[in-house]
Amino acid sequence: MLAVTTTATPGGELHVTQTADPVPAPGEVLVRFEASSVNPADRKIHSGLIRPRIGEGPWVLGWDLVGRVVDGDGFAVGQRVAGMSAMASTGRGTWAELVALPARSLTPVPDAPPAAFAHLPLIGLTARQAVLDLAGRPGERVAVTGAGGGVGSLVVQMLLIRGISPLAVVRDPASPPGIVSQLGLGVAGIEALQPGSVDAVVDAAGVDVGAAVRNHGRYISVVPGAPRTGLAEEVFTTTVRVAEDGGHLAEVVDLVATGSLSLPPAVDVPLREAGRALRSSTPGTRTTLSLAADR
Repeated sequence: MLAVTTTATPGGELHVTQTADPVPAPGEVLVRFEASSVNPADRKIHSGLIRPRIGEGPWVLGWDLVGRVVDGDGFAVGQRVAGMSAMASTGRGTWAELVALPARSLTPVPDAPPAAFAHLPLIGLTARQAVLDLAGRPGERVAVTGAGGGVGSLVVQMLLIRGISPLAVVRDPASPPGIVSQLGLGVAGIEALQPGSVDAVVDAAGVDVGAAVRNHGRYISVVPGAPRTGLAEEVFTTTVRVAEDGGHLAEVVDLVATGSLSLPPAVDVPLREAGRALRSSTPGTRTTLSLAADR
C-alpha cells in the first residue's frame, strides 16, 4: 500500500513509499483511506521536535482519518467513518491507503465529501476536551488565544453554544481572523489584557497570558510546554491531553453535520504531495490530504 513515512529527525526526509498492508488486531477496524489533514503536530513530529513513543521508525505520519470500512466488527463494510490516531503515543499514523484503528476510536460520518470532515478529529476532540476542562458558566469572562486557528475557532464556537461569549485574543485587533469577525466576538491584543481581567483562559496558541487570570480562575492550555507565568493565587491549570474516543468524536461530528459548528476553510492536496503540504502554511486555512485529489 501507499504510505507517507518520516524518520522524525531534524532534517529528515519525508518518503512516499510502498509498505505492507496492516493486519487489524482483535477489536480493530481496517479502514481504506479517503482523506486526512495536516496538523501542527505532524510538522513537529517530522522535524524531530516530537518523537513517537512506540517503535523505531520510520513512522507513518498523520492523526486524522476519514475512510471506508474494509473489515472489522462494529461497522458495516463500506461504511464511512472518521477517527483520530494519537500518533505521538501509538506510533501509528493515518497517511496510508489502509489504516487499522481500534473500533472505539471511530465513529460513522455523513456520506458527504470526505474532505468535509478530514480535519475535524484532532482539533474537534481537543477543543471539546478544553471546553470540558474549563467548565465555564454563562456570564464568565473567558479569553481564548488562537481563536482564528483550528482548535481555537472550535473552542469559541463551543463556548457560544454554552451561552458564554468569549474574548478573542489576537495579534492584531484591528484585523481579526475571519471567524472572529463572523461570530461578532470581542477582541483584544495580547498586550492589552490587564492583570486579573478574566475569569479563565483557553490557550490554543501557546501564548503566555497567565497574568490576565483572576485569583481562583482557570487556565486551560492545549499546547504542551507552553509558558504560563504571572499566575495569581490558586489558579487551576491543566494541559489538555487529547485521547482517541469515537463516542466523543461523534458529538463533534453531529455539531458540524447540523451546522452548529463551522470548520476553517481547507485546501485539498493529493496524498502523494504530503511533503508540499507540510512545507506550506496559510494563516486561517487548513490543508486536507486525499486520494481523490490524486486522481
